[in-house]
Formats: sequence, C-alpha cells, structure tokens
Amino acid sequence: MQRLSISPATASIDSMTVVRKAGYFLLAYFCAFILANLIPERVDRREYAIAVDEYTRDPTAENEVALKVERRENVLAHLRDNAMIGFVLVVLGYGIWGGSRLVKRLVHQTDAAIVLLTNGI
Repeated sequence: MQRLSISPATASIDSMTVVRKAGYFLLAYFCAFILANLIPERVDRREYAIAVDEYTRDPTAENEVALKVERRENVLAHLRDNAMIGFVLVVLGYGIWGGSRLVKRLVHQTDAAIVLLTNGI
C-alpha cells in the first residue's frame, strides 16, 4: 500500500473543490458563531425592559404573553448580532490568513530575484 504525502509547500487551498472550500468556510463560521455567542449580551431593548417592568408590577396572563413575545424578539436580536459578529470574525480571519500567504509569496519571489541578481543571471 503506497502512502501519499503532500508537502506543505505544494498543498494549496486553490486546488480544493468548491464543496470542500465551502465546508471549511462553514466550519470556521460555526466556530466563530459559537465564539461570538459566548460574548455576554449588552443590548438594552426598551420594549423588553417595559414588558419586564409591567409583568413585575402586575403578573397577569396578558403581561406574561407580552413578556414572552419581547423575550423571543430579544433572543432573535441576540442571535442576529452573533451571526454578524461571527461573519466579521471569519472575514477578518480569512483576510489575515490570505494576507500572510500573499506576503510570504512576495517575500519568497523577492528572495529568489535577489539570489538570481547576485549570481549574475
């Protein structure tokens, strides 16, 4: 049985299939979403505060329904914010990774050009 090995110098994300690239992106997005979800919520929604205040003053069924509706809207707003923060984290991460690869490639080309010039070629 022959074992295939891919050296780090020849491995490239450009040679991967679209499905695999999308899988890596979704995995990174999922991890970033979980990380963003760990950030405590600091959004103060006025409608939710009013519903909580009304329910604590007069705990009727009507106020309880209003509180549940506002709590659901609060949770959805928190998830939406986490989704945006996760997307920003992924874009920044991929940007930093791509920028570092570009710099390494440019430095490598510059080093190769310097070696060629110093050898008189």
